[in-house]
Amino acid sequence: MITQSVITLAAATLMSSAAGVGPFSMSEPSGDDLVTVSLALEHGTLRPGETETLAVTFDIEPAWHIYWRNSGDTGLPPLVTLDLPDGVEAGAIQWPTPQWYEHGGLLDFIYERQVTLLIPLTVDESLNESTVAINVAADWLVCQEACLPGAGSASLSVVVGQPQSPNSEAAQRIAQARSSLPQPHENAKRAGVRHQWDGTTLVMHAPNAQRLRFFPYAPQRVPPNDTLRDGAIEGDRIRIEFDDRIRSHEQVAGVLEVQSETGSTFYDVQWPGP
Repeated sequence: MITQSVITLAAATLMSSAAGVGPFSMSEPSGDDLVTVSLALEHGTLRPGETETLAVTFDIEPAWHIYWRNSGDTGLPPLVTLDLPDGVEAGAIQWPTPQWYEHGGLLDFIYERQVTLLIPLTVDESLNESTVAINVAADWLVCQEACLPGAGSASLSVVVGQPQSPNSEAAQRIAQARSSLPQPHENAKRAGVRHQWDGTTLVMHAPNAQRLRFFPYAPQRVPPNDTLRDGAIEGDRIRIEFDDRIRSHEQVAGVLEVQSETGSTFYDVQWPGP
């Protein structure tokens, strides 16, 4: 018997919301054709009592893009729905860090070319099937100058318990996705990243940083007042202004990019509210 595990990543229905995002033309390509979705398992199998990583890869046509978990000022994040066998549960999606995309006075957080979302699958010890199926249905908004809704699906037949190996291309994209995840908050603190509140303004300091950028998570009850204005700064100290509602907010979270002479490091940061 198959049970359905649904991972909802957008507050509104993707297809109905897309019409207000950008202009459409009958001459434009279909959003279904601009993005394709595929699946892979890190170890090629589901082992009872263990956790396996499912990779959901979106391949995107050149010059087009889809969105991060917080799409920014425009767009919508992908919506992923999994059909999993009994005894297999999906955890939270792990999102690689996105690109910072400024356009026309707006700021979006996007992926181009290819992105792989990683989903941990917890396998119950009672799973005793010899072969099971994992199915995914995905909806997305793919944008260039115009935005087009799209949808696709993928399936994976999995042998239970027998060690397998994904093909080299799948292994490479899983490794790349994992290396693109933000480092844990504890790593940020070990690197000396600190915060303080100046009224309703969040101040973050990263020693020896040459440039800082902040990618706030969403949905968030109290977003920053103006991420385009405040979210990127030359130097080692960044100030993110919120309105007065932040005083009742328990936490502010996002990704902090710390650029130094050796390159960029991305940290998951989770600070208590003021």
